[in-house]
Amino acid sequence: MSNTASSEETLGRLLGRAHTVMARRLMYHFRMAGHPEVTNEQWGILKRLWEQDGQSQQELANSTRKDRPSITRLIDTMERLGMVKRVPDQQDRRINLIYLTPHGREVRERLQPLAQRTTQEASANLSPEQLETLRSALYQIGVNLSERPEEASIVL
Repeated sequence: MSNTASSEETLGRLLGRAHTVMARRLMYHFRMAGHPEVTNEQWGILKRLWEQDGQSQQELANSTRKDRPSITRLIDTMERLGMVKRVPDQQDRRINLIYLTPHGREVRERLQPLAQRTTQEASANLSPEQLETLRSALYQIGVNLSERPEEASIVL
């Protein structure tokens, strides 16, 4: 069997398979490092909170492209695991802001290198030019299929 995709492989199938195997590898590395509780979805939330702590659930839902019930369940679980806490917004008490706990901040030091390792494994045997072409093509797919142009710039 060839290393390259056959002409019968659809773009959606190739993208889906790449996402699945990359997510599985990331979870494998987390499990081996003693963090089986951190899922791929939780990882996405942690990354956004490391970039900007104190976001609303709606902001997190938008940036991770999750629906409100999914975000609520994820935050509930992460709160039980001691990674985040909900704090009522001072301007609007109906809104909870999500903040990292000390545990949520400290896991970054252990998990970030594992995520980088996963990315390196995924991009092995690709030249810098191929990686740039891939990034550009995936970005353009996002633009093409985005309902709102600003969604295309969301970093996954």
